Amino acid sequence: MRKSLVGLLVAALTIPTVAAAQTPEHPWLVRTRALYIVPTGSASDVLGAKVGPDLTFEVDISRRFGSIFAAELVLATAAHEVYLEDTGAGRVSLGSVNILPPSLVLQAHLPTSGKVKP
Repeated sequence: MRKSLVGLLVAALTIPTVAAAQTPEHPWLVRTRALYIVPTGSASDVLGAKVGPDLTFEVDISRRFGSIFAAELVLATAAHEVYLEDTGAGRVSLGSVNILPPSLVLQAHLPTSGKVKP
């Protein structure tokens, strides 16, 4: 519950940052997001293991190079608990796995007129 409240607070504080447009004078853009990741796959066919959900936060840093090209650095990580649920001792943790490594993305934005820039 506490992570949810922190996520809502971070999202509310970053709305003005996300709403600001990138212009040639200001080519940098920093965004934050809250992500709730619910894995749909499991290792139940092999061991009966399950993977739990996780709430995490992401930071994106973008830099425009002219009107078409941009580079974006995505910084996020999530730790998911792997566990066995059908044991006589109850829920047994097998450890955790980390996903979402930092990523550098190169982008090409379509040249359009108007306020919407896909």
